[in-house]
Amino acid sequence: MFISYQNILDSIYASSALTTMSPLCAAPLLHPDHQKALRRVIADCLYMLAARFPRSIRLESITDDGFTFSTPDGVAAEAMARSIEAMTARATLATIGHAAGIDQHLLDTLINSLPQASASTFITPYM
Repeated sequence: MFISYQNILDSIYASSALTTMSPLCAAPLLHPDHQKALRRVIADCLYMLAARFPRSIRLESITDDGFTFSTPDGVAAEAMARSIEAMTARATLATIGHAAGIDQHLLDTLINSLPQASASTFITPYM
């Protein structure tokens, strides 16, 4: 199963772009100029989430493109990867928003523009 930095970055940029529809935000808060810092926070958030994975899911490798995990046979790896990417994007936005002192309403708008994993997801969603 591959967790892609680019998929997570695209979700973050899309969320940020959507906030421009709010009168509280005239321009996207996050964009490709922030990529280097975002990739670091994404990695940190993914490591925190990975600690909550079942033992059957193991980190195999880390590259400049993302993270590869082993998964048990019969697991819908693509669906699981997209769910983990969405949770990681949410966690990343929450972390960045708090660090930057972004207004809580705007931060909630950013985070809530991303999908949230269902209650049946194999790990507890990051709120």
